[in-house]
Amino acid sequence: PLGGGAPVTLPGMAAALGALLHRLEAAPAALVGHSAGAAIGARALLDGVLGAVAGAAPPPLVSLNGALAPLR
Repeated sequence: PLGGGAPVTLPGMAAALGALLHRLEAAPAALVGHSAGAAIGARALLDGVLGAVAGAAPPPLVSLNGALAPLR
């Protein structure tokens, strides 16, 4: 498991990212991810774990060669 007990899955890593940003009291202006980092950012946005202010638009996601297709 990741720190805080989050499982090593895409949703688990997205939750860990959200927990880290919450702990740091940080709100990203944008998410930039390469490969699996883009997939983690996308999952975090879809799951709403970034703690955005109510009514605020989520930050943009920039994917650099994102691993967004399922593995076969």
